[in-house]
Amino acid sequence: MQLGEIAKRIEERHGIPANARDVARVFSATLASSDIWRIIDLAGIPVLATCAALEAFAEMGWVRFGPLAVIVTEEGKEAAEKLGIVPAQELRCPHCCGRGLFLEPFRELAQKFHELAQNRPEASQEFDQGYVTEETTVARIALLFARGDLAGKEILVLGDDDLVSLAAALTGLPKKVVALDVDPRIVGFLQEVAREKNLKLEAFRHDLREPLPEELLRRFDTFVCDPTESFRGYLAFAHRGISALRGPG
Repeated sequence: MQLGEIAKRIEERHGIPANARDVARVFSATLASSDIWRIIDLAGIPVLATCAALEAFAEMGWVRFGPLAVIVTEEGKEAAEKLGIVPAQELRCPHCCGRGLFLEPFRELAQKFHELAQNRPEASQEFDQGYVTEETTVARIALLFARGDLAGKEILVLGDDDLVSLAAALTGLPKKVVALDVDPRIVGFLQEVAREKNLKLEAFRHDLREPLPEELLRRFDTFVCDPTESFRGYLAFAHRGISALRGPG
């Protein structure tokens, strides 16, 4: 079966846009690692599309699923050779991990954030949570600063299990930070830390499937979000964020 046919099958079965290049990237990543999270990282396409491709590979006998592993079969190796697909390699800068950001000025922030983040609630599947690394959160703050979207700004964070609002407030640079999350544990944690550390940070419980409260509309300079891995989820987060901006963002 050609890669384009696999992509068509994925789109028909799951309603997920995919093309032959996407399928090849997932297969290349699978040849490089048996770890599902590493495969997702190397493939560089949406998680749902990656999982749908792996499911198709399994049906074709190219891979099999073991305990916490995706294993390429001999049939899969033969298919890769015929298709000219080789194991993926990640050639990122070892210093910035491909982000293009210098994080040294944020070393003190990273330390403060690390100490506080240790006490955050455990990730919950109920709320589709999966925390990014602490370094990733700090890198997001560095990017906000570099783009002029941090200092003196009023910032809204939509969904904050990664604690971006906390990291932003710890810099002392924003005028104000507001976080919205559906998980009452995250909201309570942020509220408690904000009180203890006297931070310009507020947190409220809100389900982002619903429109924002009127008092949050057209009020902020910057919004930050990490949408769910679906097109509908992306649109929901983007629409909520744009509605909160007081001007062009």
